[in-house]
Amino acid sequence: MKILAAVALLMAVVGCARTADASPSTEPNTAVTPTPAPSSVPSAETASPLEGSWRTEAVTLPDMEETLRTAGLHEWLQPFRALPDDEIPHGSNVFILTIQDGRWDLDRIRDGGTAFPIDYGHAYEIDGDTVTVNLGDGAINRYRWRVDGDVLRLEWIETNLGPYLGIPEEVMQRAVYMSAPFERER
Repeated sequence: MKILAAVALLMAVVGCARTADASPSTEPNTAVTPTPAPSSVPSAETASPLEGSWRTEAVTLPDMEETLRTAGLHEWLQPFRALPDDEIPHGSNVFILTIQDGRWDLDRIRDGGTAFPIDYGHAYEIDGDTVTVNLGDGAINRYRWRVDGDVLRLEWIETNLGPYLGIPEEVMQRAVYMSAPFERER
């Protein structure tokens, strides 16, 4: 009986250690506490084609502006351009999206530098051709997704997250996730 109690205690401690290692983003846009990854991770047999590691080509301010214009978000172009120099619209940005092991992680490489987490440690739920990213505290971003060969395209659906520096979340999400397709990393 003592052995079973010790094993149960050890499993509880190991489980707590695993959920404590989620690294929150240091970007101000992700002030919501990340949700720990779910305990049931899909196996290779049940994994979705959405899951894996994806990378964009270099995305610049003109690319993002075109995405926003196409989406009918013209009124947000000037406020988007006016974001501080260390924010998303500035420089040449490569985005790396890793969707696996129950976690949604997005890194940004600016001007050939090192990868920096900007959307990190969030749980996600796939339902058919939609994916809901759980940002914690009930906040979500939802996308429609399509994988053609080694190319992933995301389409904006909705959020319940408020504005960032006065700019709607939709503007930020479209600029980052829809300005260039993601290609599967090998």
